Amino acid sequence: MSSQRGYSQKTERPTTGRTGKPQQPTKPAGGPSQSLQLPRAASQRSASVSFNFRIDSLSPNWAALGPQQDEIGRWIPPFHWNAYHAADGNLYRWRGGRITHAPQATPGAKYSSVTVFTQYPDTQHFLAVPFDARTQNVVENNGWRSLGFHHVEVHEDGPQYSELDFDPPSPEHHLVAPGPSGSSWVNELFTEQYRHNINSDPNPPPESAGLIGKLTLILALVAFVRPLADLHTSLTAHVAPRQWLPYNLVSNGLTQYRGMVVTIWLDRQSDTTADVLRAFEQGEYGPIFR
Repeated sequence: MSSQRGYSQKTERPTTGRTGKPQQPTKPAGGPSQSLQLPRAASQRSASVSFNFRIDSLSPNWAALGPQQDEIGRWIPPFHWNAYHAADGNLYRWRGGRITHAPQATPGAKYSSVTVFTQYPDTQHFLAVPFDARTQNVVENNGWRSLGFHHVEVHEDGPQYSELDFDPPSPEHHLVAPGPSGSSWVNELFTEQYRHNINSDPNPPPESAGLIGKLTLILALVAFVRPLADLHTSLTAHVAPRQWLPYNLVSNGLTQYRGMVVTIWLDRQSDTTADVLRAFEQGEYGPIFR
């Protein structure tokens, strides 16, 4: 791996995806800020990706366990499986980048779950674990984890993406790379503490051609854009094929002690497999938002 301006490590992935089919995106003239042109096969595959998901709301159950703080006095979510109040959400379907309510769907095999809390108002950070915290103790599974980014080239000589994941490997990876000109997902999905500040660092990471990464985490951030009562609008009004449709208001979904569990299942009405979802998360079919 090579380092760029001492800021981020640029990871180059093999040109053959997990599906075993070589796919070579064309690097757009003038860099990632230009319109990203994907091979027809990748574009068609992205349009066919489908899965079911549900977002259950969480809040701490103070009767089970009193408020907890980290070593410098900031609030942190509960560590034990029974220390939450929970409300099951509605079932949705993601198909080709559009989200619809799918109350009659019968999900297939479970793909993944995450639990995410905001640390607001103590910080603007998100804390998460890669499982449903109602099913096992966080304290026995490495505790609450931070979010960060890999700055990656999915294909050799292709555009660079910001890949959302757990536990940034270095302080530099805590920040999302600036998005393409005219994009709004950087400012609306990520709080100020995740965005590059030119006043504190005049050398930003290379511009990102879009956002990729764990779908459960991305869906959680989409949900946090608006208050819980407006969850349906967050999911259906701002998500489009490879696009984040601007909210154009300051995010007001970050409320004290708000948390959620996001679970994804395979869609029985689709031929999308777990391998396809992993390839989609890793940018093999282009960005999730650009």
